[in-house]
Amino acid sequence: PALILALTQDNTLARFDSAAPGTVISNTAITGVAAGETLVGIDFTFAGALFGLARQASGVLTVYAIDPGTAVAS
Repeated sequence: PALILALTQDNTLARFDSAAPGTVISNTAITGVAAGETLVGIDFTFAGALFGLARQASGVLTVYAIDPGTAVAS
């Protein structure tokens, strides 16, 4: 089993175990994203760093590094 992270529609990082994907272990609001931006996707690099892509209503995109333990974006 592995820990899986998912992004919800309200900028929350959901954690669950791959052996029990129907059971959410925790939900943590992602902080540090600028006002007016919504995260539209997350992905891990090969080195294990978590990044998120945020979009403003105007279409401007911003890439954030996200701490998977604290859900703080920077």
